[in-house]
Amino acid sequence: MPADKETPEYLLHRAREAMSKGAVHDAKSAALGLALAMAQIELDQAEAAVAAAEQRLVENAQSIRNAQDAVDLAARNLLQTEELLATRDGECSACREHITALDDSLVQFEAELKDIDAQIEALQQRRAEQVNRIGNKQLEKEDVLNNESRLQTEIEALKQEVEGMHQHLEELQLDTKDKIDSKSGIEMDICLAREEAETRRAALEAIKLTLNPATDIPEEAPPGNGYLL
Repeated sequence: MPADKETPEYLLHRAREAMSKGAVHDAKSAALGLALAMAQIELDQAEAAVAAAEQRLVENAQSIRNAQDAVDLAARNLLQTEELLATRDGECSACREHITALDDSLVQFEAELKDIDAQIEALQQRRAEQVNRIGNKQLEKEDVLNNESRLQTEIEALKQEVEGMHQHLEELQLDTKDKIDSKSGIEMDICLAREEAETRRAALEAIKLTLNPATDIPEEAPPGNGYLL
């Protein structure tokens, strides 16, 4: 940064004062010093723009990684839930088959009960046993029906959860795509900032050469190795 007595305001005042006094050499020296100070300020601003753009690129890369991790997690959760849904569907189908078999058994038992009733006096003991068997099967059927109802309720909840997960996954994928798309704009900002910095650097070197024409000023290597691509 320029010293307190080499600020652009001071150098401009000195140039004007020299011109008013007719000191052309002093005025020219002050004008060149002013140009040098302005060029240095512009170079500092350009390099700061490059650093800010590079930081945005780093933050964007982290944001993309976070978004992709969220997409992967959502996809895994969706797959697990869909597998659970398929398992519950299979269990529900097995319940229906069991109920059908139980209904067939009940029909058979009731037919046998009619035969037993026709011989009630001789077969009273057998009838009682058969009634007990029917009661047990009816209790078993009620248990299976209750299990089926519970499974159907769980299946409906899982279907709604899967639908919500599908929507959440799509939103995460769109968000990730937006972040990836913004990367190109950030990289373009970096390229423009680099070009501006190189232009300001060249202007600064030209002014230095004008101020010290007899001195061989080595060209500074541009800090290109520190930029992110």
